[in-house]
Amino acid sequence: MTQKVLKIKDNDVISSTNEFLRHLLSSGKIQALLVPQSTPSKKVAYPVLIADPKKLHADLIAPILPVATATVVSKITKIQPPSKPIGVVMRACQIRALIELVKLNQANLTNIVIIGVDCPGTFPINVYAGFPEKKTPTHFLLDTMVKKSNDAEQYFRSACQVCKDPIPTNADIVLGFYGVDIEKEIIVEAHSELGKEILKD
Repeated sequence: MTQKVLKIKDNDVISSTNEFLRHLLSSGKIQALLVPQSTPSKKVAYPVLIADPKKLHADLIAPILPVATATVVSKITKIQPPSKPIGVVMRACQIRALIELVKLNQANLTNIVIIGVDCPGTFPINVYAGFPEKKTPTHFLLDTMVKKSNDAEQYFRSACQVCKDPIPTNADIVLGFYGVDIEKEIIVEAHSELGKEILKD
């Protein structure tokens, strides 16, 4: 396993992870990235396929899962896998779902780079869209992670409340938010030979 530390600039996790993802795109090792990105209304964050680093404004922490990312990957790869590597940013549950779709020949992992993220949980769509706190759902969740409080649990979807595996497995690269001071750094780990090759530089 190859492990690196991604330094967080100005306590801004979102900006720093975006800089990392833009670097992946600019390196040419990944043709495009499937990432959660907020809609103009900021009422929801959807998985969007982006090839231009300048248009990438992902929110990896956004506590919402409006569509199954595994299903999106299935639709991209089922008929014909991409000709060049595509990175897909996924939560642990969605990676597990994708692996099952592969077993059923409903998805293909050829030229798919799985980038897993530690998952702090997600809110129902109606809660996310009309979030009652003063901060955005993402910043509220980040604050609870920094303070190690359970204030966000009251908003979690029931599936997230019972989840016992928030840490990704079967990913090529993992962005780790647990066990570190996320205002200063997060851990980037390569869990496959492909992941090591991508992180080499």
